[in-house]
Amino acid sequence: MIKVIVLNEIRSALRNKTIVLLSFIFWLLIAVAIFGGFKNYTLSDQNRKQAKAMFRKEWVAQKANPHSAAHFGTYLFKPFSLLSLFDTGLNNYTGTSYRVEAHNQAEMNYAAAQDSDTEMRFGELTMASLLQLFLPLLVIFLCFQSVSRERENHTLKLLYAQGLKPSLLLWGKILGNYLLIAVITILHLY
Repeated sequence: MIKVIVLNEIRSALRNKTIVLLSFIFWLLIAVAIFGGFKNYTLSDQNRKQAKAMFRKEWVAQKANPHSAAHFGTYLFKPFSLLSLFDTGLNNYTGTSYRVEAHNQAEMNYAAAQDSDTEMRFGELTMASLLQLFLPLLVIFLCFQSVSRERENHTLKLLYAQGLKPSLLLWGKILGNYLLIAVITILHLY
């Protein structure tokens, strides 16, 4: 019986063009986030490598003893990993470079959040932000429609009159919606 409920739930959700449209928008946003994340990653990595080479060249070119050179100072740069394609983490708030100078303790510099406006509250468009913001809304929309559809069509009383237990109906709807959300989220990985 639960198999019938799950299949009916999936079938009725696929008939609803809103779910299909929202899934397409979600996949499109994921593609844009991957493309933008890769572009930001390559640009940031290239800038970091250029700055690192420049400061290394300045450090080696100094004709002073090591103590005097340490007073002049240099910069260290936080390395990027491929995981920053998924989520940039706190780099926008903590910064990505560190000034090393003798007898002086500095803080991380060049945080992107310092120079931005209120849009930075929501962060960049990354896969992680989409999974945190958009996917829960999709789940709520899908599950709410699942229950409200039964009430609007007046089929709840009919299902209960045929001997269906409310817990079985609930678990069938949960499993059907879970499978739909799993397909929506897993398909973008392939």
